[in-house]
Amino acid sequence: MLNTIFLQSPGGIDGSLWIGIILIFAIMYFLMIRPQAKKEKERKEMLGNLKKGDKILLNAGIYGTVANAKDGEEVVSIAISSDAKIKVNRSSIAQVLLPKPKEDKK
Repeated sequence: MLNTIFLQSPGGIDGSLWIGIILIFAIMYFLMIRPQAKKEKERKEMLGNLKKGDKILLNAGIYGTVANAKDGEEVVSIAISSDAKIKVNRSSIAQVLLPKPKEDKK
């Protein structure tokens, strides 16, 4: 009787528990890590494609137009109005605003 008890629990983790742990990590990867990495890649692409004239929104809620954006530089000049320009870090740009499509009036 004692031999069968000790033989049934070898002291290690059996295969079904390992499969469960691996399955949990796979689910976490596909639900959390992968979408975040995809979003970060899209953000880097957006910031890399900035050009003069793009309308943007800063993290602080300030709207402006890119006045000067050189590739490889972290600082971007932004025109807020005709006489006000500021320099901001690329990472402070929340999004590039797409122009609204013009509607044809008939």
